Amino acid sequence: MAGALYQHEEWVISQGWAAGIAPENVAGLLPLAANSLWMVVIAAVGLAFFTAALALLRKALLTGRKVTQAPTWDCGYTQPTARMQYTASSFAQPITHLFRSILRTEHDFPPPAGLFPKESELETTTPDVFRERLFGPAFQSVGWLSSKFRWVQHGRVQLYVLYIAAAIVALLFWKL
Repeated sequence: MAGALYQHEEWVISQGWAAGIAPENVAGLLPLAANSLWMVVIAAVGLAFFTAALALLRKALLTGRKVTQAPTWDCGYTQPTARMQYTASSFAQPITHLFRSILRTEHDFPPPAGLFPKESELETTTPDVFRERLFGPAFQSVGWLSSKFRWVQHGRVQLYVLYIAAAIVALLFWKL
């Protein structure tokens, strides 16, 4: 058996031996795999027929009717202009209002002038809290600490090779 197994090693591995299945049990699993694949094929064909049927139904329902195109969403305005723009600040306003105590959003809204003002504007600025209060101070501290080791850099290659050798020796002793 060992000789036969060695002669047909590629066949045994491809039949599932490497997956922990005995070679004699592989033949019994093939019908199960074939049934599973047929189920996938039948489901895919069924989905294709269902999609085609829906497309034909849609075409039949729209026959004789006028089909037009319109914008998906226009805020209720039929002819929006640049004056009516909806910006990212407008989308983020509910969230920035909810977290206003943390985010500290600043509003710049000069009052309109006159009885019927022609223009008005609102500008909001939300500072990056994490950059200003967390990352900025952290990087400044690392920069300050790194500046204290500036004396290590002289621009002399011999000293850099000495640093590398000392680091390797220290790592070897540490590993012992």
